[in-house]
Amino acid sequence: MDLWEDITIYWEARDPARNMTRFYRVSVSTDLFGVAIVERAWGRCGSRPRNMRQSFSSRADAEAAMRQVYARRASARQRIGTDYKMVA
Repeated sequence: MDLWEDITIYWEARDPARNMTRFYRVSVSTDLFGVAIVERAWGRCGSRPRNMRQSFSSRADAEAAMRQVYARRASARQRIGTDYKMVA
């Protein structure tokens, strides 16, 4: 059984002038059966998040899905008017 390192990335978009604080978290992990899982959570900071979980047969497919999420967060300024910044 091949064990993969779990990956989690967390972004926040803040615009105090508009009273906007949003977050987005995406993580890639492996379940007990070796299936790659991509979990997403998003919403307003301090509120109950929305969640989505997808399973992939290969780690490469899961990482491709994670790259799509990353590209979408990079285009946030056009959609919501402020950038998402990665939080450590």
